[in-house]
Amino acid sequence: MEKMKKALVFGGGGALGAYEIGVWNILNQCGYHPDIVVGTSVGALNAAIYVQGEYEHAYQMWKNITTDQIFAIQPKTGEDISTFSEKLSVMNAIGREALIHRGADAKPLRNLLEQYIDEDKIRKSGIQFGVVCTSLRDMRGVCQSLKRMKKGSLVDWLMASAALFPAIRACEIENSYYIDGGYYDTVPCEFAEDLGAQEILAVDTHALGLRRSTHHAKVSRIEPEWDLGNELFFKPSITQRLFIMGQLDTLKHYGKYEGVFYALAPGFSQTAEHTARIAHQKLHLLAPQERGSLFAKGTYGLLAKRITSHLKTFYKYHKDRINDSPVRFAENAGRIFELDPTRSYTGMEFDAGILRNYTNCSVFKGGLVEILRNTDDSKEKTTQLFMELRKSRSVEIACAIADQLKSGFKNETERNGMRLLAAAFPAEFLAALYVISLS
Repeated sequence: MEKMKKALVFGGGGALGAYEIGVWNILNQCGYHPDIVVGTSVGALNAAIYVQGEYEHAYQMWKNITTDQIFAIQPKTGEDISTFSEKLSVMNAIGREALIHRGADAKPLRNLLEQYIDEDKIRKSGIQFGVVCTSLRDMRGVCQSLKRMKKGSLVDWLMASAALFPAIRACEIENSYYIDGGYYDTVPCEFAEDLGAQEILAVDTHALGLRRSTHHAKVSRIEPEWDLGNELFFKPSITQRLFIMGQLDTLKHYGKYEGVFYALAPGFSQTAEHTARIAHQKLHLLAPQERGSLFAKGTYGLLAKRITSHLKTFYKYHKDRINDSPVRFAENAGRIFELDPTRSYTGMEFDAGILRNYTNCSVFKGGLVEILRNTDDSKEKTTQLFMELRKSRSVEIACAIADQLKSGFKNETERNGMRLLAAAFPAEFLAALYVISLS
């Protein structure tokens, strides 16, 4: 039987490309060996070094990279782009270059590529390689395989694929101008299929750009559920965070961890199921006369419908990966109580982190108390109070709801107020329900 051709596809994403290096690290550990490697924009740069087989070079390049090593802009940004003013300064500098010079000069990036890219080594690798860029003249996609590139032109094509016009100037190759491949296909699975791939592993950072579909090839994806941040801000501390998230998402892809938002140790689902059963019992505080499952459609009317809907739509990119509602229930609490996604958790560590953040939370309770006491007085007043509550952080709302759930209800008015809160803030209510089920 003929061997299935495998392709690895690296998507675009600028500074988010550090995530792809984390993925690469785990793919090496898992013994993954593709026949074809293609990429768009920063994914093309990572793909080229991948084909060279020089992971350590890629890691070292990304480890200390800063924005002014990509763009020739003033002022130089260096490491500190953590403040809003610094980020605004970077955006203003890039915007100024776009207006005056039709894009920032990416000469620093070219210098970096000339230091790390070995075209001869890539040509001798035995791996099919290609990049995607876009013709500036007619915005036509150009899928350029290494075989079709003139010798010595690889860095030019990599620069073209990463020329995020108008932030970066268009790249000229043989009297034609090319810009970022994301304008045509930011995760070029279709190109990989055209090169003969039957099984495709795509790394998608969810960067801006168009995406084209494959026709017959089987495609699996490694992708974050979290928003990874801004594509133009290169900073070592951000790079390290993205690198770790790429590692953990790849380990989840290979079944080493449970979870989507978090890397949860095997067996976590049993712990979450136990907590969900306790939460079901706690929920009877809101409707002690009713019976039913917390996760059953229609339970407790609007309240249960809202909660169920939230859990069903909780994952944006991994809708079918985990059908286990208790794990979704737990991960929702982790997000609301702001657990760090760059580490793995056992069930005990996960729950201890939530309890710790709940205990340390500075809670704004005034609006909550008013809602509980005045829900039967005036719809207008209740709406105003809810709008005030929305100005608080989600973790503060969850902490306040948890405190009220723990203290109980003096009358039906307070119970009705809590039902309104649950309908208006399902994520925060579920997180509160989770944390009181731990204590």
